[in-house]
Amino acid sequence: MRNNKGVSIISLIVTIIIIIIIAAISTPMLSSVIDDSLEQDAKVELKNVENVVANARAQILVDSFSPNQAYIITDQELISKYSGVLTDDEISHIRAINNDDSIRPAEKYYLMNQRRFDSEFGNDFNISNIRGDREYIVNYYNGLVLANYNGAKITNGNQIDISDPIDIDRGEIKAVIYPNGNSNWMKIQNSLVTFKWDPAVNSVNDIKYTWSQSVSQPADAEFTKSFAASVGIDTPYSVVLNSETGNGWYIWVKIDYKELQTGINRTSYIRSDAFFIDNEAPSFELDVNEIK
Repeated sequence: MRNNKGVSIISLIVTIIIIIIIAAISTPMLSSVIDDSLEQDAKVELKNVENVVANARAQILVDSFSPNQAYIITDQELISKYSGVLTDDEISHIRAINNDDSIRPAEKYYLMNQRRFDSEFGNDFNISNIRGDREYIVNYYNGLVLANYNGAKITNGNQIDISDPIDIDRGEIKAVIYPNGNSNWMKIQNSLVTFKWDPAVNSVNDIKYTWSQSVSQPADAEFTKSFAASVGIDTPYSVVLNSETGNGWYIWVKIDYKELQTGINRTSYIRSDAFFIDNEAPSFELDVNEIK
């Protein structure tokens, strides 16, 4: 029995040693897996924020959005939150841009978290489930998204230092609709649509349109009509609506284009004011009381 006990004690000691060795080997690996998982989670979140910023940028280019200047990152926030993450030159550049009154709000740098995104965009186009302590520096104009991840900079790759930014007015893609709506009841409604953009800034891939009674953006599949095989700048295209009836018909235009500066493909939607059209035959009731 003594020999059996001795063997059991030795086996137990060997087992404990093996467990310790396995733990020593696996702990760094497990820690690495956890770190990789958290980093991947941070990158997914970063991508979602980038999509929100890209959408805001598209709205800025057509004068549909202006950032809330209350969220501009302050000098104190820059130093306290990013002094170990950004270089001195990057911090100096952000401070110079944000403190220059001649620079437009869209070109400045903002500090955004979940609460601020919710306040800025509501439920229209927003990101949810940002980690409670996570904050992002964003620049809507140049599409920058940047965060402090455990003392390291994670970013979507856009450069902070934009030495010669393109004038935002040059980035516009406009559809000029004339007449832009018509409240006179007509059998046929006709309008001319002319497009304007700077070919040095944007390359237009495709433009389609549809007539719709919806004030909300139609599904992409509904944009089935083309203006021409290749739409040109400053060329008016006729758009006709007939055989319909209603007091709220809208021209919806869908523009697919590429930003030459970033190489990113974008889509812009433009809606006209309401057109009134009536092709319904008149109806009446004849009440005959007596025939003589």
